[in-house]
Amino acid sequence: MFKLLAGAAIGFAAAWFMDSTEGEHRRTMFKERASGLAGKGKEGAQSAAQSAQGVAEQVKEKATSDNGETVSSGSQVS
Repeated sequence: MFKLLAGAAIGFAAAWFMDSTEGEHRRTMFKERASGLAGKGKEGAQSAAQSAQGVAEQVKEKATSDNGETVSSGSQVS
């Protein structure tokens, strides 16, 4: 039953995109939307990387004491 539904969906999508009157317009719109989503994904990844870098720098600053000694895990600087 699943194969029948999957085949019908693929056939419908192919007919929808290959339509002689509106197919070219639909394909163009699909390409534009897909490239827009890809661009947003790239921007989101860059933003997340910048945020992670900022957090890492804050953690590094907190881990370094005023006299320049680095605090390692399990030890304390007094």
